[in-house]
Amino acid sequence: MKINILPKNIKELYHLRWGIEGLYALIKGRLNLENFTGKTALSVKQDFYATIFISGLESILTQEADLKLAKKSEDNVLNQTVNNMISFNGIKNHVIELFFDQNKPIEVVLETLTSWFMKTPTYTNRKREVPR
Repeated sequence: MKINILPKNIKELYHLRWGIEGLYALIKGRLNLENFTGKTALSVKQDFYATIFISGLESILTQEADLKLAKKSEDNVLNQTVNNMISFNGIKNHVIELFFDQNKPIEVVLETLTSWFMKTPTYTNRKREVPR
């Protein structure tokens, strides 16, 4: 199969790749590549897989807070969304409670996390257009 790459197609191809590049940057930032928990290949793999797991879990757990923040700020100039650095850290610190704490109902933990996510939102300008 031959792919026809013309100058007019470059912009479209770059745009398709952008989401993947953004995910790589996010993962690299969250992994904090200089600070793995160990020096062996196994410990680096464990850190990587734990980060991927927590990132996916974060996407699921922040949906409700994101919807509430969007509704809350729909009439504002600035849009509110969950601050992903706060949510990632919160989930990382409460992951044991989420999966293993039988003394605290999961609904209580989820409610606590959602309210925590909503306390420190990130603000974005809806009308901002970045020329590329």
